[in-house]
Amino acid sequence: MDTYSFYPLPQELAMPALSPTMSQGNLVEWTVKEGQEVAPGDSLAEVETDKATMTWENQDDGFVAKILVPAGAQGIEVGTPVLVLVEDEADVAAFKDYQPQGQAAGGNKKEEGSESKAPAAKPEKAQPASGAARNDHLLGPAARLLLQGAGLSVEDVTPTGPHGVVTKGDEAAASAAPSGGRARRQRGQFTDVPNSQIRKIIASRLSESKSTIPHLYLSADVDLTALAALRAALKAQGLKISVNDCVVKAAAGALAAVPAANFHWDDAEERAVRSEGVDISIAVATDKGLITPVVRGADGKALTAVASEIRELAGRARKNKLRPEEFQGGSFSISNLGMFGIDSFCAIINPPQACIMAVGAGREETVLVDGRPQTKTIMTVTLSADHRVYDGEIASALLESFKAKIEAPYTLLLA
Repeated sequence: MDTYSFYPLPQELAMPALSPTMSQGNLVEWTVKEGQEVAPGDSLAEVETDKATMTWENQDDGFVAKILVPAGAQGIEVGTPVLVLVEDEADVAAFKDYQPQGQAAGGNKKEEGSESKAPAAKPEKAQPASGAARNDHLLGPAARLLLQGAGLSVEDVTPTGPHGVVTKGDEAAASAAPSGGRARRQRGQFTDVPNSQIRKIIASRLSESKSTIPHLYLSADVDLTALAALRAALKAQGLKISVNDCVVKAAAGALAAVPAANFHWDDAEERAVRSEGVDISIAVATDKGLITPVVRGADGKALTAVASEIRELAGRARKNKLRPEEFQGGSFSISNLGMFGIDSFCAIINPPQACIMAVGAGREETVLVDGRPQTKTIMTVTLSADHRVYDGEIASALLESFKAKIEAPYTLLLA
């Protein structure tokens, strides 16, 4: 007989896909408790997705009958039951010991026909028995200190003393052994820090990007002298504009000026597809990993509006408060490490996008202008482009347009 037929008809809520690319998530915190009444729009839990920590909202009226997965659970597959709702409060008590069919406690699905296996216990360090014939039982204090000082263990030496006793000569022989002999054990210490869900996804996607996308790299030096003068003039009027704000605006303008560059790659169709808008993704470092909020339609916005939006998005990104539509999509990415003193670097393309611009720090250089030496502030930018979408001519045209806009920065004031 099906024992679950004795339960009132429940509504099992499964781990939702809170982003189009989410396949699993971490349940950071339950915001409800068993027995609590919930209505549509109420917060059920905080879930860490592949992009950010997001609020999971309830869709139906009911009562929380059973929480199936504890707060803090990690790697929960989308579709795994995690919560039970019932219509009547009187039915809550019936679900005290409830588990979904075919699922172990904690939300991990069993394979059909498989038996539940207890997790293997970690092997404990064996304690030597009295009189055993292991080398580490025949090691005196002096020899032990010599081995520790040389970075050796007892397994690294061949004992030559009576009954397998390790001598000082054995340590000297092991230390002088050629590199082809037994390798020394490293005694370094480390702290095992678990990866966040975001970092796991970043690692997987960037590894895939680097190994499957043919990256084309182009670099250019950009003169920031005129831009510095413009920023000073705007600051005198109470307008705070950063170099990064100008980079975003110039990149958006360059994409609009070179429409052949505003494409992305469609893996399913195996072809380049034109992006509908000029939407710039900006790399923002958070305590959980990198996230890329998007400034949409950046080519049609005023520089001051772009600057304000970047500050607002970056601030909420660092607090993990972005909505899905604020970090999904984007047609072009910018990664700026200039504030860390990095002169230049090559960034990895964020698929399905086909291009990312890496921005370095401004540095002073002496250059000849009309035969006379002048000191200029120079910034190196590097494009990483998908060679399936970009050829050298398109990438060069995009970089040339960007450089022209930065070096004639008053054009950035035109929406």
